[in-house]
Amino acid sequence: MHWSLAPAAHAKIAAEIDPELCQQSIFWFCIKSYLLGIFFERFRTKQVGRAPYDPPDGAGLDLTTASVQAAEAGVNASMA
Repeated sequence: MHWSLAPAAHAKIAAEIDPELCQQSIFWFCIKSYLLGIFFERFRTKQVGRAPYDPPDGAGLDLTTASVQAAEAGVNASMA
């Protein structure tokens, strides 16, 4: 989409966007989040919505992994 069409596209879905995500200025957002957030909890970023690894149905998800030796994991797996 061309950048000039962005305001109209945003207006169509504005009711579905969390207010925390609607920032007026990227400059103020960076100052607030990365500088003031160090000192004040209220300026820190927060998770909005469910985490990416949470299933949409809300059921629990087991994120534990199998016990793997270092030689068996990642790049080393093809060399073992």
